[in-house]
Amino acid sequence: MPANDPRIILDGPDPGVTPEEIEADLDVQWAGAVAKGATIDLVVSESTESSLGVDLSALYVVDNNIAAIASDSYSACEVSLGAGGNAFYSSLWQQAAAQGITVVVATGDNGSADCDGGPDSSETAASQGLAVGGIASTPFNVAVGGTDFDDVGSEATYWNTTNTSTTQASAKSYIPETTWNDSCAAAGSLTGCVPPLSTNDLAAGSGGPSAVYTKPAWQTGTGVPSDSARDLPDVSLFASNGNNSSIYMFCQADANTGSNTSSCDLNAPYQDIQGVGGTSVSVQAFAGIMALVNQKTGERQGNANYVFYKLAAQSGASCTSNSAAVSNSSCIFYDVTKGNISVACAGGSPNCSNASTASNQYGILVDPKNTRSPAWTTTAGYDLATGLGSVNVTNLVNKWSSVSFAPTTTTLTSLSPTTITHGQSVNVTIGVTSKSGTPTGDVSLIGGPSKCRRQ
Repeated sequence: MPANDPRIILDGPDPGVTPEEIEADLDVQWAGAVAKGATIDLVVSESTESSLGVDLSALYVVDNNIAAIASDSYSACEVSLGAGGNAFYSSLWQQAAAQGITVVVATGDNGSADCDGGPDSSETAASQGLAVGGIASTPFNVAVGGTDFDDVGSEATYWNTTNTSTTQASAKSYIPETTWNDSCAAAGSLTGCVPPLSTNDLAAGSGGPSAVYTKPAWQTGTGVPSDSARDLPDVSLFASNGNNSSIYMFCQADANTGSNTSSCDLNAPYQDIQGVGGTSVSVQAFAGIMALVNQKTGERQGNANYVFYKLAAQSGASCTSNSAAVSNSSCIFYDVTKGNISVACAGGSPNCSNASTASNQYGILVDPKNTRSPAWTTTAGYDLATGLGSVNVTNLVNKWSSVSFAPTTTTLTSLSPTTITHGQSVNVTIGVTSKSGTPTGDVSLIGGPSKCRRQ
């Protein structure tokens, strides 16, 4: 990818109804807001009787190798995807990584219960137990979770009361973070969820251990669980939906009711601006951050987790997300150490703190290894609630190249036949060598001259 043309791909189903229209608009606007010089391609596919539009879009993005970054803000738990669905995304994101595409995927918005809830659900409590999203849980993509600002009661410390005229910015500095969790389980009390419950009691950034994938070699460091599982998220960004008065804003002209129904009007009465939250927005902002990395380095990054975990292990790179971090210039990662992503659960359901199956009995989802602890809590270092934490974008971009790897040489030694008809079987031999150690990973062969790339 040329250094002056950082591209981002946003994939999704046919935006024929309001939720999909909102998703498409907020995705494009927030990816572009972070990476102002990026080219944004929105790939739209209509669902068929046999395939979902989001799957077809993802397949088109990777098979056509049309950009260096692919973002996906849709979620389906590993169980509901089934063996076929999990295999589809594992092989597709593996192909993307081999082609040098950085795939960033939202972890989901249902806390540690990713098989429950959802935008069209009226569920108020989990009943399926602990689960993670299968689109995000493969070892070949970056899983992006959600945080919230930890500024309730101290807003004046971090915000100006007016916006600057040129950028509309009002934040004074970095704002300490906690988990994004609107649920009654947010306080961590095993008995804190009592009727009546609402759909907010299933709203939180998602994470946890995969039930499908084993621990990737790159997932190491302080706090990473010894659970032999691929854990997520990898990183997190602000994802609040306004519960603490902070939210993402975007404009959708056909929904405007204010003074200017054809564009965004930043003046009172502010009826041309809509609010939204969730990891479906934080993942698009992170796609923009990766575009800035590509622009800085002038090259594709493939599976960026190889760099994230090595960066976080550097001395001084990870800082506790608190008031002291505001003036700490060395932070690459802001390690969130406050909050959890547990949600309400129906009594007697898997992993619920309340074993009673009586009517209107609720609890919170708990850690199976420590049933007095919410699933999942933040800790120092990596954790299943926010991963490595959020990032200082400037330091991340500028320090990216401080991580080095042993170089390899990739050689196409044979290809038979050399004239290929679509659908024909081809025998390929590719050699990968290194001056130190034995290389591992994936190789992708792409049609056209000089397009053999290893990641």
